[in-house]
Amino acid sequence: MTEPIHSDIAEKNYDDFTFRPPRPSDAANIHHLVSASGVLDINSTYCYMLMGAHYAQTCTVVEDGEKMIGALCGYIPPEKEDTLFVWQITTDKQYRRLGVAEAMIESIIARLSPTAKFLEATVCPGNQGSLAFFEAFAAKRSTTVVKSLLFPASLFREASHEDEYLLRIGPL
Repeated sequence: MTEPIHSDIAEKNYDDFTFRPPRPSDAANIHHLVSASGVLDINSTYCYMLMGAHYAQTCTVVEDGEKMIGALCGYIPPEKEDTLFVWQITTDKQYRRLGVAEAMIESIIARLSPTAKFLEATVCPGNQGSLAFFEAFAAKRSTTVVKSLLFPASLFREASHEDEYLLRIGPL
């Protein structure tokens, strides 16, 4: 079920927010956003500290005033220097459907320009929201999405974990 947008938030757009690379001190807030998403794998706070310390150029956080409302953790995969891999992306439920997630990706692509030519992410079949988001992202840019199995469910320790499909979007 889609969360209702609060009237004071509904009037905002991504121009009202601050987009910036994360710092290690943002890790607890990123961890909270990922936990609250209800669909993303929750990593340790330390992991999010490392993202801010080592991968800030390929990650971003979004703030509405002093409240963190979005986070994207990404990196450039080895041997794919032209690709931004979106490892995790989430937006506070109250701020969804305002273009924040798309603007996070765009902010990193602009930072990496002209190097980033492709976007990759993994999506489980049960995460229809993410799949629809990435397909719409590609359609808006008149580019393709190639979907292939990356990690079968059998590789995960958790019996309930689904297959992870790689989405490759581009050229951007």
